[in-house]
Amino acid sequence: MLENAIELCRFPPAPDAVCRLEKCLCTLKTEIYFTDPDFKGYIQICCCQSCMVEFHINCWKSLKSTKFCEKNEKDILNEACLTPDCMGKICYIRIFGPTGLLKCKVR
Repeated sequence: MLENAIELCRFPPAPDAVCRLEKCLCTLKTEIYFTDPDFKGYIQICCCQSCMVEFHINCWKSLKSTKFCEKNEKDILNEACLTPDCMGKICYIRIFGPTGLLKCKVR
């Protein structure tokens, strides 16, 4: 059992998501795992060119208040993609809850 734990620490699994806020508010790690004790959910922004950008819930709230003037998610649809050099528009937003399951999808 100890050997398995050591192996897991040496080669951790791929994260379920990665926060892309430039100055991520979760300073210890940008990786998002459903199994983290402090996991509260995450936001996934998808554009019409198939870009996917993910954020911790708190990081998204911070970005939304600064970049989008606190618009709600539905009002952010059709804004420019958050991926540099992408000319696409945001086409949907997925909100994953604390269970890791899709809570809602805004189209």
